[in-house]
Amino acid sequence: MSDRAVSLAYVAREAGVSRLTAQRALLGQPGVSAATAERIRAVAAALGYRPSAAGRAMRSGRLGCLGLLLSDERVDGFPRHVLLEGVLAAAAERGYHVIVSTTDARSFDEPERLPLLLHEHVADGLLLHYPRGAPPGLTDVLARSRIPHLWLNAKRARDCVYGKEEQAGRLATNDLRRRGHERIGFLDLSHRQAELDGHRDAVAERAHGYRLAMKLAHLPLRWMLRPDGEGVAEWRLLRGWLATEDRPTGVVVASPSWLPLLVAAAVADKLAVPKDLSLVVLGHPDSIPPGLPVGVVTPQVDALGRAGVTALLAKLERPEDPVEPVVLPSLFVRHEADPPRGRSGA
Repeated sequence: MSDRAVSLAYVAREAGVSRLTAQRALLGQPGVSAATAERIRAVAAALGYRPSAAGRAMRSGRLGCLGLLLSDERVDGFPRHVLLEGVLAAAAERGYHVIVSTTDARSFDEPERLPLLLHEHVADGLLLHYPRGAPPGLTDVLARSRIPHLWLNAKRARDCVYGKEEQAGRLATNDLRRRGHERIGFLDLSHRQAELDGHRDAVAERAHGYRLAMKLAHLPLRWMLRPDGEGVAEWRLLRGWLATEDRPTGVVVASPSWLPLLVAAAVADKLAVPKDLSLVVLGHPDSIPPGLPVGVVTPQVDALGRAGVTALLAKLERPEDPVEPVVLPSLFVRHEADPPRGRSGA
């Protein structure tokens, strides 16, 4: 046999059926007996037949492809490989393949650096993951391309899927409360107080959940944040917080990146985790060092990718209609072996 691609018509001729019958059998459509369909599939396999994506696109008006456009910025506690696994699995289940591309903010100032996904018609729809906000110029590019799109892990008014970050802060705080802690801190050395109050990124949402839970319990807030003014070494900050007489006995750790340093500071101050200092970390378990005795509140990263594909495919059916936000709850997935504390130790 030559190296030329085997056509559907050739498969039908070799199987002794019409082209339409062969097509129905290979697509699993009704109207073909089981025995005939099995024979056609066997002939197709023996001939090395592969369906033509170009032909299918011409017949259906769809490319059978979705795009996933990722920011080059990494978000602590939100592993992109888990998001990608969810997107790929959901797309494959629906007969789609996925083109993945990464961009930085400069790409939108230099049109020649834009990925194919944004200047050629290579996908039916586009998933976007820019958790720190869309870079300048992206919105204009999307408007010009007119490609149906949906935002992942971004809290917007429409066309988005995101997790309940505020709920994550409340879950972590309330778990420490249930175990008898009252001196509960919130640790995030990447933000100052004004930044948490004035922005609504994921960490700010988590901090708001902590604030609500503490106020409902009538407990004072214990912010463990980067101070205003001149920079102070993170190690000194942590040692200072843990050395005070009324130090926190429980800490909500806003992202996994601060966990190793906090545990090291506790050990340096002769505090055992979790006996003397209970920790609940906000982030995916894949981002947390194994073996640490901590609680974990995780975003549903895989489910977020899957939900994004489902919502985008629904949008493809009615591109002009907005998709209502899909909001996924956070989950408590791992817990330390930490018995409840007595009130005297809280």
